[in-house]
Amino acid sequence: MSLSYGNMPAQIFAILINIFIDTKCPLCLSSQVKYPASICPVCEEQFFRNNILLTTSTKYVKKIFSFFRYEGIFRKYIHAFKYYQTPYSITLSEEIIRDSSLKDLLKNISTNIIIPVPLHRIKYRYRGFNQSETFANLLGKKTGLPVSSHNLIKIKNTVSQTSLKKKERMTNLKNAFSVLHPFALKDRNVVLVDDIITTGTTLEMCGYELLKAGVKSVSAVTLARTLHC
Repeated sequence: MSLSYGNMPAQIFAILINIFIDTKCPLCLSSQVKYPASICPVCEEQFFRNNILLTTSTKYVKKIFSFFRYEGIFRKYIHAFKYYQTPYSITLSEEIIRDSSLKDLLKNISTNIIIPVPLHRIKYRYRGFNQSETFANLLGKKTGLPVSSHNLIKIKNTVSQTSLKKKERMTNLKNAFSVLHPFALKDRNVVLVDDIITTGTTLEMCGYELLKAGVKSVSAVTLARTLHC
């Protein structure tokens, strides 16, 4: 059975949309997007050219996997996903996860549970969502792994990390996170999820609190990483 819009077949609906609506690609702002695609073919090719996960690690997070570097069109995508949760950024996130080898990778590291990096309640109330939680839920849907969004919390409303150096970030995030129910995570292999890794400080601090709470191991997945990470 083919999909339809009202009583209209999906194929005819798509043709009409592309004829009468000239939609520019939200990333390059030049090429036209053909419905139901969310970005143009040129940008799409850049997104899915490679299927290799970038890796790094910190003291408390044994392996960190990232899909791409924070540059070019990926910066625009991350900005849209992080601050606005635009439909195309959500769709791209789903496609990135779907087309990756991440499911097998998480299986290989015996992942038990996915935990998003939390926002402080004041920032969450202001923004209306936690982009890391959105990404974690998409990842959970893809892998079938449970997502725990309310055990690891942020108890300190810190200033933005953007302009801070690594040492300043460590001070800014000191005692910023807490685990509410350690018994629920004891001996679990946790995968932290965040949108971007810059110096690794946020993941490191979260990893420290999780290990202190009795977690067996901590890995992480981010959408992007900066060039110097």
